[in-house]
Amino acid sequence: MAATASQLAWAKASPAQAMTRKTTTTISATGSASVKDSKVLTVNPPAIDEFVIDPSSVLGGSQSKGTISLSTQAPAGTVITLTATPAGVVTIPSQINVTSGVQIVSFIIKTSAVAVTKNVTIKATLGPTNKSASIVVRSPGIGSVKFTPTRVVGGGNVLGTVTLDGPAPPGGINVTITSGNTNYARVVGTGVVKVNAGAL
Repeated sequence: MAATASQLAWAKASPAQAMTRKTTTTISATGSASVKDSKVLTVNPPAIDEFVIDPSSVLGGSQSKGTISLSTQAPAGTVITLTATPAGVVTIPSQINVTSGVQIVSFIIKTSAVAVTKNVTIKATLGPTNKSASIVVRSPGIGSVKFTPTRVVGGGNVLGTVTLDGPAPPGGINVTITSGNTNYARVVGTGVVKVNAGAL
């Protein structure tokens, strides 16, 4: 009896080792001297399907997370390489060794305190494919201004406290303090306060 379509064997690509390029192989079927056929099977390596950074904007000194989705489950030996431009603003692993059978991987992005806001591009590469995602690393701003006491008789002194919303970058940061009406209140000294590196 002739074999029906449901009785025919299907070829399955083996994930035994990581592939870095497209591979083709010929699959042949022989039923008898008069029944022969062959087809070319194309096996594609896993590729980076999506790369997302969340949150995509953070204050310098904070952390974020990168998530990479592959087009298929990873075979053994799959390695994703990571690079960041410009350098020195974020800390990321140089490569990710993907566990066999896994399709989504994540990694931590550590940021440094910066004096000016930086836009960093992180590129993930797997074989001939790559995807890029960006993260904005913000410089610290004024978080709050408080006065002690909050009310004073004319001629008295008030202590002002300025707090940043994030750590000061290496080298510190200068905060300029001004009065909106110097006839009633004036800032003592130069009006410039330096916040040391790492302080708020």
